[in-house]
Amino acid sequence: MKPIDLDFVLGSRYSRGVLILLAERQMRFNRLKEKIDGATGKTLSWVLKRLADSGLVEKLTEYEGVGYRLTARGAHLADIARDAETLVGGWR
Repeated sequence: MKPIDLDFVLGSRYSRGVLILLAERQMRFNRLKEKIDGATGKTLSWVLKRLADSGLVEKLTEYEGVGYRLTARGAHLADIARDAETLVGGWR
């Protein structure tokens, strides 16, 4: 597990969006893409990989497809991401 890059996690509107959405419930890739304005598949894949590498998001492989959920570590940062979103906005 890589160290957390707080600049990326809190400074990227896409990473903030992923953390905030996954704090509500686990989601599949396409649902995340629909919910985050302007996120392309390539960008979202990259963001999810970085968040997973930092131990914030877990990739779930189920019979229905691929989904994502927050780890306990990610849940702690989701509250901070929500506060940052209030200050700077951007993912909706």
